[in-house]
Amino acid sequence: MSDLCLSIYQINIRSLIAKNHGIEYVVSTISPDIIVGQNTWLGNARLSPHIQGYKWYGKDRINNDGGGVGFYIRRK
Repeated sequence: MSDLCLSIYQINIRSLIAKNHGIEYVVSTISPDIIVGQNTWLGNARLSPHIQGYKWYGKDRINNDGGGVGFYIRRK
């Protein structure tokens, strides 16, 4: 992608842990600058999956199942 463009991939992931391979496929095919995910379902005790070349920023739902949002931001 051009340095003048910002590519964002948004998904209602419904369990980041279970769908991590799908996110890795997106990264390998379209390499977005930002990946936005809702319903990450990570909870307060889980770590987000590592994706090479990206940094995770997230907010998990505390004391409830489901929910949570997060971003993977591509490192340059």
